[in-house]
Amino acid sequence: MTNALVVYDSLTGNTAEVGAFIAEALGCEHKHVHKITPEDLKMKELVVLGTYVHAFAPSSEIIRIVAGLKEGQKVAFFSTYSIWGGSRAIKVLEEEARVKALIVLGSYTQRVLKPFFDVDGLRSRQFGEMLLQKLDREGW
Repeated sequence: MTNALVVYDSLTGNTAEVGAFIAEALGCEHKHVHKITPEDLKMKELVVLGTYVHAFAPSSEIIRIVAGLKEGQKVAFFSTYSIWGGSRAIKVLEEEARVKALIVLGSYTQRVLKPFFDVDGLRSRQFGEMLLQKLDREGW
């Protein structure tokens, strides 16, 4: 089990589902953004933040979490989208992280438009495994 936490904001359940797969790969908890406290984030080696995309933008709640993290905190981002905007939302989060001097280990975006594009659990787990490898390789 890693000292990580997956935090997500989800409107339809898709982002929650992707977050659960990532948390499974990391061996950590996943929580909805409304169920976390500042203490949940303070002691974590890695915080993985997931957002739905609306109007090409990430959730304001996830942006608020990024703004509250300490300089040097290791983070990763993921987004779910139905038609477009997933990459743009990630870029917004990465820019917020740059301003806060956070360490971004990776980003992942997944298109989900049920019934045509379902959540890809394999790709989500692979993202989590890639984060673990980066943590191990860097000695974090």
